[in-house]
Formats: sequence, structure tokens, C-alpha cells
Amino acid sequence: MRLDMVRRELAQGAEIVTALSVGVSPEEARVRPAPGAWSLLEVIGHLLDEERLDFRPRLDLVLH
Repeated sequence: MRLDMVRRELAQGAEIVTALSVGVSPEEARVRPAPGAWSLLEVIGHLLDEERLDFRPRLDLVLH
């Protein structure tokens, strides 16, 4: 897989998350749509944790 394609796909993922969350109030972001389901805020928090704690260290390991 080419690096430019990977960068483009990662950027698109960020754009999609942003587009899906535009216009959602803080109260709406905390609502769980079903018992045991995650709220939008929890999903975004999980994505942030994965980016910081998993993806970046793993990428660093691969590159170095």
C-alpha cells in the first residue's frame, strides 16, 4: 500500500467522524442509543484513545 493512499484514507476517516458529529449538542452526544451501546462521545473518546495509545506507538515501532 502506498503511503499517499494511507494518508488519504486516514484523513478521510477524520473527515467522516467530524461530519457525523457536526450539529450534535453536548447533551445529544452523551445519549446511549440502546442499553449497552456507546454514546457518540464514548465512541469519539475511544477513537482518540486508540490513536494516542495504540496506533501511534504501533506505527512508530513499524517505522523504526
